[in-house]
Amino acid sequence: DVIAPSLTATLSLRARMQRSERGRIIIVIGVLCVALASTVFRRVLGGAIMANDRVFQATLLIVGGGLAYQFWLLFELRRHDRKGTLISEWRWKVSAAVDVLLPLLLMYLLQRLSPDHPRNHLAPPVLLFLMVVLLLSILRLRPRFSMFTGLAGALGHALLVVRANAVSDIDPNQLPMLFTYSVVIAM
Repeated sequence: DVIAPSLTATLSLRARMQRSERGRIIIVIGVLCVALASTVFRRVLGGAIMANDRVFQATLLIVGGGLAYQFWLLFELRRHDRKGTLISEWRWKVSAAVDVLLPLLLMYLLQRLSPDHPRNHLAPPVLLFLMVVLLLSILRLRPRFSMFTGLAGALGHALLVVRANAVSDIDPNQLPMLFTYSVVIAM
């Protein structure tokens, strides 16, 4: 029996995947711009969490850093497209790691710096940012890659639940709900 080569190994498909990545990056840039505008809007309207200078500045730094990274990635992608070359496999993996770490880092810093209870930053709105990142991973056209991205996000969220419980003693009745978010992320 001869094993057929993987369809995902063909250069034509990899080129299509790279073009799809461009669209994904543009959507992520849009999402980050909305997050940045939302952060400023919450500050201007006197939102309790964004009124805290450290929280506001850390959020701007993380979201702004994510935005700068996505613009750099878009520039690199266009450079490779003009040259007719493919981006190396390790860059896709680094990009996915950055995508997942960005909302997890936001959750962590909000837990540490916000005057609110740490459990409040394990749920929406920042949790929705993680879900958007995971949904956009589908545009990478690699189901297994998307699955591992979701599992990494779920593990990160579960670790943040454990951390929040360790530093703030969450009501035991709320822990199942918080861990359910991690399970949903993994799905």
